[in-house]
Amino acid sequence: MVGSWGERIFDDDEAANFSYRLDDLGEEDRTACLKSALEAVASKGCRFEGRDGVHAVAAAALVARGLKGGDDFKSVICGPSNPIPPPTRELMEIAERAVLVLLDERSSTDWWFGHDLDDRSFRSMLNQLRTVLSGGLSGNSAALW
Repeated sequence: MVGSWGERIFDDDEAANFSYRLDDLGEEDRTACLKSALEAVASKGCRFEGRDGVHAVAAAALVARGLKGGDDFKSVICGPSNPIPPPTRELMEIAERAVLVLLDERSSTDWWFGHDLDDRSFRSMLNQLRTVLSGGLSGNSAALW
């Protein structure tokens, strides 16, 4: 079972550890790591492993925090120290797909995350994350590359 979820994404131990591991990677590898974490959920649909779900939430938050409205996904305590490269359109699309899988009622999200955090709060956070990601997709595409 994963660590305890709090009010913010990186309040979970596994999510925080995922973000810290990015500091050990070069810039290109950070992007590849984010993409891999997101694809692990986006490509499996509703049958993802719990740790994959935690990593996907963390990765989506790291993508979103570089977008308009993404300030709520920044943490002054947890998260990588090194900068995350600006999100590409492809990364934002994968992140949004992963969040949609996490929001799907058939997914195991409630089982993995619902024990430690009120389900409405968690789903509200995921919906906010999806809104930020989809808003970035409709913005100025030249700024995304």
